[in-house]
Amino acid sequence: MRRRSHTPSPLRRAAPAIAALTLAALAVPVLYLIAGRQRNRDLDGPDSVYLTPPTPVSNKHAAAPADLLPSAVGNRWLMSVKADDKTSSEEITVVGTRTVGGRVGKVFETRRDGKPMWQEVYQVDKGGVRLLAVGKRAEVSVVPPMPLLNYPPVDGTVLHWRGEFRSGRSAANPAQALSRINGPIRMRTYAGSTRVYKVDTVLTVTAGGRQRQFPSRQWIAPGIGAVAHQSIVENRLVQRELKRFRQTARR
Repeated sequence: MRRRSHTPSPLRRAAPAIAALTLAALAVPVLYLIAGRQRNRDLDGPDSVYLTPPTPVSNKHAAAPADLLPSAVGNRWLMSVKADDKTSSEEITVVGTRTVGGRVGKVFETRRDGKPMWQEVYQVDKGGVRLLAVGKRAEVSVVPPMPLLNYPPVDGTVLHWRGEFRSGRSAANPAQALSRINGPIRMRTYAGSTRVYKVDTVLTVTAGGRQRQFPSRQWIAPGIGAVAHQSIVENRLVQRELKRFRQTARR
């Protein structure tokens, strides 16, 4: 009798990066598929509350689209990761460029203990930042590209997306996302008091006949990227905080 293979699907292998969708340098986390429509006390309960906007301090925005996601090859972010009272670290580096579906994007690679964990491919253009691919080697394409932050960011903007995650000849997984942008607001970071945009996102992916949700919240500082990030992982709060950003050149 032959044993069944338990090789994980491309979507499941890509789950850590999908759950983290944070504008790449904007803080990529270590997450797993979240089954069902969860609620989490640490992030203020249901999705309707999770997406409640704060009061902005001004309406100024990033000077250029590139400010939303500094993507020069060699740029590097060191993130502190806290979950269940345990702290670790992850490093995100822009390692090159890649063409996905005719669009050219930058490849952001996340490493833990020096080992590559996953990659995300983002395109930055005059309209903002879009996710093109995600996965262990960014093998799962996002069709159409998912908008993660528009340019210029406008307080109260709600972004809607509906599409698919595709990997080679595997069946496509339908997905949809809802994001709300608020700010800029003031936030204390490793670099001092910084103006940031707060982005709340709920991504829903259908896989294996079930809907899985990936809620996240991040604070994005123009010219730096994500300075903080929160996610729900199996009813646990996972927090990430930027500890160091090293920029090679502005492009």
